[in-house]
Amino acid sequence: MNRQKSQNEVVLQYLKTHKSLTSLQAFEKWHITRLASVIHILRKQGYNIITAELTCDTQFGPTTYAKYTLIK
Repeated sequence: MNRQKSQNEVVLQYLKTHKSLTSLQAFEKWHITRLASVIHILRKQGYNIITAELTCDTQFGPTTYAKYTLIK
């Protein structure tokens, strides 16, 4: 039986391979709209994931977003 991976599994595998992920990347790759929720669940499972706040300029002014990084 070919089981589809959960959002948690997909995000965890990506973090293990690529080390970091933003919500925009998660949406573009898998249409995950609540990455913070997935990260919260992974942290509860014991994974050490840190959050860095980044800022970028947009047409509406500066905006802040999170970049999540898995620490081994």
